[in-house]
Amino acid sequence: MFGTKLRELIRTNKHSLTTIIAIIFGLSLGFVFRNHVWPDEHSIDKQKIRYLELPGLIFLRSFQLLLAPVLITSLTTSFFCDKIDNNESNDFQQRPGTKYDLQKVTAMSFLFFISFSIFTAILGITAVSILEPGSSTIETESLLETLNNTNYDPIKQKQEKFRKSHYQMDSVYNIILNIFPDNPLTPFFMKSYEQTEFIWPQHFSEINDPNFVPKNKIKTLYSFDPNMLGICVLSISLGFILSKLPSYKTENIRALLNELDVVVKCLLDIMIRIMPIGMFCWMFTESLKMKSLNKMVSQLFYFYLIAICLFLFIWFIFYPTIHFVITRNNPYRIHRGVFSSLLVAAASCSSALALPVTMECMENHLKLPKIISKMVLPLGMTIHMNGSSMYYPMVAVFISQVKQVPQNFLTLSILCVFSLVMSMGFPGVPAGGTTLVSHLAFASVLGIDNPQEIIILVLTFDWIFERLRTITNVMGDCFVAKCLEKLTAIKPSKITSNNMAITDEDMALNNFEKQLG
Repeated sequence: MFGTKLRELIRTNKHSLTTIIAIIFGLSLGFVFRNHVWPDEHSIDKQKIRYLELPGLIFLRSFQLLLAPVLITSLTTSFFCDKIDNNESNDFQQRPGTKYDLQKVTAMSFLFFISFSIFTAILGITAVSILEPGSSTIETESLLETLNNTNYDPIKQKQEKFRKSHYQMDSVYNIILNIFPDNPLTPFFMKSYEQTEFIWPQHFSEINDPNFVPKNKIKTLYSFDPNMLGICVLSISLGFILSKLPSYKTENIRALLNELDVVVKCLLDIMIRIMPIGMFCWMFTESLKMKSLNKMVSQLFYFYLIAICLFLFIWFIFYPTIHFVITRNNPYRIHRGVFSSLLVAAASCSSALALPVTMECMENHLKLPKIISKMVLPLGMTIHMNGSSMYYPMVAVFISQVKQVPQNFLTLSILCVFSLVMSMGFPGVPAGGTTLVSHLAFASVLGIDNPQEIIILVLTFDWIFERLRTITNVMGDCFVAKCLEKLTAIKPSKITSNNMAITDEDMALNNFEKQLG
């Protein structure tokens, strides 16, 4: 019995297990070569490193190639009603008079889901920004010691201060500018940005003047990188317009986008199958080039610890507090009632696969009305990914700290909004290849170049956090459903045979009609 369950667990998670083994084996082999074959950094053969790195580089470039198609198909088709999979709501038509307005249930569901996703995104970004797991205290102290022991130049310090302040202003301006591309094709391969260049006086002594402000000029530059924000805006606009137009007018383009979505997911599945080979080659060469493993391991451990604490906070404090404030009932019985659903979510890494079990647990164990179950839970499975909306921005901010890319309030606010859009766009299926795609997309929002080597290290234990994210998503759907049960005052006993919600007046009228009949 135990052997059968173990084999089933291995079969279900074989891609994650092989990827983990490949990463660990690549790191270990690289450190052996670094310590025994090439102990001196100057003795490393750069040409051999290039060819050893080639399979991993091809693998990462292939993922970057699929990044734009994944964003377009996922975000656009997320507006289609057939993807939400709640066609049952068509049967829940509102009758005039005493019928409960079921549109309010949908509107309140959206309000809860969006609010939860925004809160978790802010929580993750704030925690990483304050605790700074990607910053190196050791490096900062040694840098200060070096500055104190050398001839420190205050003029260069002031120049650097001007550059840094304008860099943040330029970053915010460029992010807002790239949200609205001037061409529908350029976001796929190029983005424009403006950079402030200073004109310094010939006599640097003028810089010491406290009122000195250097002259500057603005240069428009172009970068051959995908404009993720522009792609998101185009995709959301297209999906929104298609959802508003009659289906008979948009049948062909809807079918095309749905078919493209299937093709892209198939390509991602192929990439997942060859992921261990690419990960092994990339980690092997990265371990050869890595200078300070201890510092990176300590930073990753600190980051993982922060992430786990935040997940526990959401599970056992945030969700229960919201539930108790609204319902005045014991919130922890929901954990017991949906425990089997959480196990399925953790095993499959998919809120979609756990949906039938979630609905069964909520309806039978927690007595949730079927009308709430059939409307709220499928909708939450599609657009309520607050585990992802918290974790992906955390990784992006962590990478910016490791890369020493400064961020400010406006850039982090835009990252928060981007997190909400992305969490609603990606479906509740096993993450697989979309995990790396998501990390690359979030890193690009903060203007981080070449974050692959850090993302690969973060992905080493992503199989754990993928399960934590899925549990967070499923648990959030359950708590929202129970809160809506209280707010709408719909009871299981007040559901008709065709799943219509009725009020006390309707029930009294039905009883009176039966007596007359």
